[in-house]
Amino acid sequence: AGIYVAESGTPTVFQKVWDRGSHPRFLVDENSLVCAGPEDGSDQQGIWQINLDNLQCHPIAPTGTSPEISTDGMKISYLIPGDVFGRVLVVLNRETGRRDTLTNHVLNYTWLGDSETLALEVGGDGPREVFTVNLMGDTARSLALGSFPAGFPQGQEVVFTGLVGDRLDGLFVCSPGQTPTRISNLGTRAAPAGMNRILAQDSTGLIEIVR
Repeated sequence: AGIYVAESGTPTVFQKVWDRGSHPRFLVDENSLVCAGPEDGSDQQGIWQINLDNLQCHPIAPTGTSPEISTDGMKISYLIPGDVFGRVLVVLNRETGRRDTLTNHVLNYTWLGDSETLALEVGGDGPREVFTVNLMGDTARSLALGSFPAGFPQGQEVVFTGLVGDRLDGLFVCSPGQTPTRISNLGTRAAPAGMNRILAQDSTGLIEIVR
């Protein structure tokens, strides 16, 4: 269906900015966004930046999906095709143009508030697990068996869904190197909803976590 934008005060008044694409994310303090093109082998696939002033698009990466922006706006991360166990995580530094390939088998991921650390849900031929990895080259640290990590844009904490075998085990929160703490017996698919707010879903509605 494409990508649309609207003012928060008038969400029913919107404008189509591209007739293709998915997973739009606004760049910090810029009137532009980053999104993924279709994975169809065409010249429109990959990661794109769209200037909302003139609706001009320019490519950032020839392949990729699920782009995310670091809290400081200086890094763009995305996933490129991997294998049946997940994709390869790449981080582009917008200042230097450097691209770092971090790890493979990534199913879901999120930035933490320092703009240097990411939390990853990693698959593979074993159970799903949540790790943190720092761009400065530190060894990846396992947090727990889990899925759907969501980092607070402010701070170092990450919320994720715990797993016991194939069963969801509620919501947990922790920082890198710390023991996870349970915050709910229910909930999954957490996502940031502000600098210090995360929303998750369960069978009856939404769960709000505020730090």
